[in-house]
Amino acid sequence: MNQFEKKVIPVKELPSGDSLSITLYRITGPNPGPHVHIQASVHGSELQGNMAIMELMRVLSKNPINGSITLIPLANPNATNTKNGTLSQGRYNTITGNNWNRNYTDLSELIDYDKFLDDHKDLAWGDLRKAFKLEVLSVCNNEIKKQTNEHLHISENKKLNLLLQKLATSADIVLDLHTGPVACRYLYSAEYQKEYAADLLSPYTLIIPNEFAGAMDEACFMPWVKLHQHLEERGLAKPHDVFSFTVELGDEEVVDSKAARTDCGRLLYFLYKQKVFNENLMAEIEPGKWSELKNYTTYFAPVGGLFEPVVMPGQEFKKDDVLAKIHRPKAIMSLTDVDLAVSELRALADGVVINHTPTAAVGEGMEIIQVLGSLKRWEEK
Repeated sequence: MNQFEKKVIPVKELPSGDSLSITLYRITGPNPGPHVHIQASVHGSELQGNMAIMELMRVLSKNPINGSITLIPLANPNATNTKNGTLSQGRYNTITGNNWNRNYTDLSELIDYDKFLDDHKDLAWGDLRKAFKLEVLSVCNNEIKKQTNEHLHISENKKLNLLLQKLATSADIVLDLHTGPVACRYLYSAEYQKEYAADLLSPYTLIIPNEFAGAMDEACFMPWVKLHQHLEERGLAKPHDVFSFTVELGDEEVVDSKAARTDCGRLLYFLYKQKVFNENLMAEIEPGKWSELKNYTTYFAPVGGLFEPVVMPGQEFKKDDVLAKIHRPKAIMSLTDVDLAVSELRALADGVVINHTPTAAVGEGMEIIQVLGSLKRWEEK
């Protein structure tokens, strides 16, 4: 059966002298295969991924795998422990203001691809992949050393983000589990791995450019994107078989055991397709839809007031449908015009609601709804 290892890694010493740490679980199967890295809660209020990880561990206790899986629940104790009343203020570092998932390092800019390929030109693809993982690890270690030396000590954002990047350098598959504010299940996939994204069975997939914008998935796939570009320039095209996805699992501040079984099932199907599991352990799910990031639109509040969603996340709508209402008690001028103090926000085009704000009190110009348009089913080009 699978071997189990637990490791506790300190990440920050607190003013009290106590330490925050992350817990890493490594499960190694009896047979060779891909290495998978799965983490959750880089944003501290995004908790459902931990339930999916626990559900996956239940599956791993009974089913042997090919290869190995690293699991990191509650990957950011700084954010998870930052509370404001009953709410988690876990998206931003409250000291620096930095978004915890926009502060990774683009290691692809630090790699000499021509030198690497010249030094390893005689290797078969499997061996070249192993060598490139070591190259990325070396560059990551050098960046950690550089950050420490230049700043006397590395900042808490960079320390955590580079640590998570380092732990993921050996992975063939990286799954970074997040949630939206109030959201449906959806997926971010880079263009270069689009053909494999359907296997995650997400209801909605956003295809993003092969570019770096500071997130974990981008930090992991960009070195491989550029490696493939250099290989293709040399007439040495190779299969795109190292992946990194951001998997969005519903609402922040919520955990749902029942939904976690379906969330886990989608991960299991992808891992089955990647030969981590020998059997399909996932019940059939209706194929999802996809669109490009350019079709992802944010609606801003046209006025201040009380936000009431009409179309819920995961629900599709038509152009001119009412997406939300904003109630404005202070705009009432008489008892006969109460309805005039309600503003309707209508859809500019067909689409689906992906996210909406978790608060009912909104100011003019505040982001309130994100929608995805130009939807296609996976069998469509």
